[in-house]
Amino acid sequence: MLIKLGNLFSTDIIQARDLQAHLDNAIYYQDLYRANRIQELMATEQRRYDFERPNLNAMVNIVPERFYDWLTAQWVANP
Repeated sequence: MLIKLGNLFSTDIIQARDLQAHLDNAIYYQDLYRANRIQELMATEQRRYDFERPNLNAMVNIVPERFYDWLTAQWVANP
């Protein structure tokens, strides 16, 4: 028995200089999913996602808690 699966994975390579043209095209055809994805690619190319310290815990006054510890405390507190 032969099963033809087709293309399992395909990619489109877009050069950085062509991103704006692809965005304009996606907006023209109202392809919002593609427009959002291209905007994410543009932000990445402009290094907006580069962080020296990618940990956001220092920005909030919350101490992370392991799920097991939280669940145990909730289970014991509510018999």
